Amino acid sequence: MDESSGLKGVHLQSSPPAYLATALWFGIETVGMLYTTVFGKIHGEDISSAVDTMKCVAGFQSIATADVTDAKAATNYLNGAVSTVMS
Repeated sequence: MDESSGLKGVHLQSSPPAYLATALWFGIETVGMLYTTVFGKIHGEDISSAVDTMKCVAGFQSIATADVTDAKAATNYLNGAVSTVMS
């Protein structure tokens, strides 16, 4: 229970960057599915490139939705952010 506001239970807050990252992820998956349906088998390097892109999108999504409330969370956030940017 949050004593200052009197709220109980789960509190949800929207995150526009997370929505954009999720939409981009959905787009990548949809393009991959359509490509396979229309053109057949996808080459290995194309799959590798798509996986790298999806990992990048997932990294940015975790950055956008991070809840940094203590030192451990801040450390995890910075490690994830550097890993995402450097990959």
